[in-house]
Amino acid sequence: MKICLIVGTRPEIIKMAPVIHECIRRKLDFFILHTGQHYSYEMDQLFFKELELPPPRYNINAGLKSFRLQIGMMLRKIKEILVKERPGIVLVLGDTNSVLSGALALALMYGFVRLLALIVPNFIRANMRMIAFTLGLTYVILNFLYFTNIIPPIPLSLKELGVYHNVEKLENGSYALTYEQGKWYEFFKDSDTAFHYQTGDTVYCFASVFAPTRLSTEIFHRWEYYVPEDHEWRTHSRLSYGIDGGRDGGFRGYSWVRHPTEGKWRCTVETARKQVLGSETFEVVGGRVPSGLVTELR
Repeated sequence: MKICLIVGTRPEIIKMAPVIHECIRRKLDFFILHTGQHYSYEMDQLFFKELELPPPRYNINAGLKSFRLQIGMMLRKIKEILVKERPGIVLVLGDTNSVLSGALALALMYGFVRLLALIVPNFIRANMRMIAFTLGLTYVILNFLYFTNIIPPIPLSLKELGVYHNVEKLENGSYALTYEQGKWYEFFKDSDTAFHYQTGDTVYCFASVFAPTRLSTEIFHRWEYYVPEDHEWRTHSRLSYGIDGGRDGGFRGYSWVRHPTEGKWRCTVETARKQVLGSETFEVVGGRVPSGLVTELR
């Protein structure tokens, strides 16, 4: 039976070394697939040399790509190699949370299929290949969407996000949010999408993030402004605050930018790993007095 050993970073090479040596000792049919995330001599080849490991049969060389391109390239290339080599066993080491969540997801899928096998055994036996392919594809797609920020990081969820002229935390724990009153037809306006700016004003970003009980983590507000000449967003600042889970309405927090320049801005709520929970885009318009400000308690 052929074995595929997948590595990509220095810690993975070190952890996989005993397995590789054992495969050599037992004269097993195996090969190494290197994703190339760590590609410099000091982080890669040096450890193959000092740990006396054979060179990888395949190297995807994904290290010079951006994070999203890395994920896409790895998924495509690894799939091609696995289809070509058809190993019976694939062993990969990675981020502990990723491996654990993946293992739990696959275990749940396996348990579901076993339950179906008890209910409709003939159908399961006749369609086992298709079921395994569908579940495996679903697992790969969900992980791809998660790591490329297309779906938000579970178990965090954004309950509320808005831009305001002023945010003040009161003694009873509620927040006083001040924003420009909407037009007569804007029934559901509860924040500013057009921030009318006067000299000395400060723009605030207020967010409420839900986290389960006993989860303590850090949330970041990333402020960006748009540069039309270059057609790109540039980071102005990235500010953080800690949250403790368990509050039904979400844990509230806010950040601000003083003296914003005119133009399009964006406030993005994200985790320490830059996984996006949500973002709010607004326009800073200078030289105009806000048409009436209202304050709401939340």
